[in-house]
Amino acid sequence: MNSRRDDVEFTIKDRNGKEIATDVRLLPQGTVIFEDISIEHFEGTVTKVIPKLPSKSQNDPLPGHIKVDFVIPKELPFGDKDMKSKVTLGEGDHVRFNISTDYRDKLERATNIEVLSNTFQFTNEAREMGVIAAMRDGFGFIKCVDRDARMFFHFSEILDGNQLHIADEVEFTVVPDMLSDQRNHAIRIKKLPKGTVSFHSHSEHRFLGTVEKEATFSNPKTPSPNKGKEKEAENGIIAYDACGVKLTIVFQAKDVEGSTSPEIGDKVEFSISDKQAWTADCNFEFSGDIDSLELGDMVEYSLSKGKGNKVSAEKVNKTHSVNGITEEADPTIYSGKVIHPLRSVDPTQTEYQGMIEIVEEGDMKGEVYPFGIVGMANKGDCLQKGESIKFQLCVLGRSAQTMAYDITPLRT
Repeated sequence: MNSRRDDVEFTIKDRNGKEIATDVRLLPQGTVIFEDISIEHFEGTVTKVIPKLPSKSQNDPLPGHIKVDFVIPKELPFGDKDMKSKVTLGEGDHVRFNISTDYRDKLERATNIEVLSNTFQFTNEAREMGVIAAMRDGFGFIKCVDRDARMFFHFSEILDGNQLHIADEVEFTVVPDMLSDQRNHAIRIKKLPKGTVSFHSHSEHRFLGTVEKEATFSNPKTPSPNKGKEKEAENGIIAYDACGVKLTIVFQAKDVEGSTSPEIGDKVEFSISDKQAWTADCNFEFSGDIDSLELGDMVEYSLSKGKGNKVSAEKVNKTHSVNGITEEADPTIYSGKVIHPLRSVDPTQTEYQGMIEIVEEGDMKGEVYPFGIVGMANKGDCLQKGESIKFQLCVLGRSAQTMAYDITPLRT
């Protein structure tokens, strides 16, 4: 039994003054073609989009329009099935497409339509930025730079056919959900180069300090004398005074303005980024149940200057349990190695956080991510430099820092 859309060939005969089809024979699917699609690609501007909720009176199968600047400008219609993807199309979008010509009536229409990556230079929509915080089957959530809430999105709204991963930086447009006035979602999502998105603001206040240690760039051409490996970048240290309390803060070579790097003893002026943290040890007394604290728990506190100008932490309150991370981890499990451990393992380090490098083959090979005690699967494990591990990635905290999580050493 033939279906309604089977390809067939037939003979036309006249019977009683009417043309009828006879000798109908089934053909392989795709044999019959009603249109000629141009090999050449064209570019144009969307002047009319297809309504999301078409009215009952809407009976035009090609309600969308694209203006093409030929010698004589013309508008080409298009329908819902002419989109190359399901990305939301907007008026004013710059698009690329082929032209389809129907063999039967010579009607031309735009087809295989895709949004060009430079379209946002010509549209007036407000674009926002963020990082991918979680991904599920067909949808995900974005940690926004300018909003506290995470933004829902469908994979169908990703431009350029890109595949996104946890911690990828993106640009997007926020629109109300048609099914709920109280909820927004992200559309027209464009992947950005790494390092484009920043959640960190800088204080307006400028500080004066003295360089105690110089910062250096990594240099693959400068081998270390002992191990013959490339020299790693090292953080510098600045000592400064804040409200009578002597403090230190780390800086990187890339944080220096101008071409001259400060040397030990140089007086410098700087502002503080809100991503700077964990720059000094603080002793503290805890008046609550000490058994309720675990290694790695997050706390809030205030600083106090006591006898002998010693800085200590007061009013210590537990904010998050070490086992109570609320952010979702990327389910992908990566193989890596420890570039440098936590400061608790190597007290000579200036930074508390350790660093892990992805070693498995793929697009992310060589990517480096920080880790802390909170990210350890077993908080009692002490990772050593060069140790092989497996781990996941997670976007943590208000700063949306991407860190290694659920870290497990691969020991025999």
